Amino acid sequence: MVGGTETNGEKEGQKRECYQRRGAGGGRGGPIKVEEPTVDLPQLKMSPIILRTLCLSLLVSFISGAVITTTARLTLNCSERVHPKLIQDLWNWTKQLKEKLPEDKSPVRLVPKFCVSCSKRVIGWMEIRELVDVYQAHVFSSKALEKLLHVHYNDVLHRLQNVLQNCVSSSEPSKFAEEIQEMGTKIKKKHHGAMKAASEFTFVLGWISELK
Repeated sequence: MVGGTETNGEKEGQKRECYQRRGAGGGRGGPIKVEEPTVDLPQLKMSPIILRTLCLSLLVSFISGAVITTTARLTLNCSERVHPKLIQDLWNWTKQLKEKLPEDKSPVRLVPKFCVSCSKRVIGWMEIRELVDVYQAHVFSSKALEKLLHVHYNDVLHRLQNVLQNCVSSSEPSKFAEEIQEMGTKIKKKHHGAMKAASEFTFVLGWISELK
């Protein structure tokens, strides 16, 4: 101000000061709200359907893993599952049984001829399972042998049958299945067929020992 009169420069300065105050204090109503960039949260949230689907997928994966692990334990190699003492007990008891059976002079053999290490008619665990099933159904359940068997014979044989059903993963019949089933038919038709087949059970036990 010069001589009580404001100059143009002073007026401009007062205007700038006023603008600055309004900018800092928000003008008439208080501080000015500064809008910050916001995120559209609804776009980031999963819909209930997607969330439910994800949870179900994780649950199914967990259950599938548990089933696979359990199945792997049940389907261990038969050589590992069949305990040597189990076979040794059946071998000894079958030998004792043969001494009690009447002499069989028939040259006809009921048990099919197989081998483990030959090039033809090779027997495996599938055939062993089928043979044991036939013996359980048509031989050692026979009343003719009931009083001749060792008191624990059928219990141990049943354990062997269960082990074979678990460790043989395939439910398909073996290539010798028909021949093995025919053996069961011959046992039923032949006089004292169960006794003769019982005396030949050592063939089956011998194959099991070789496969182990």
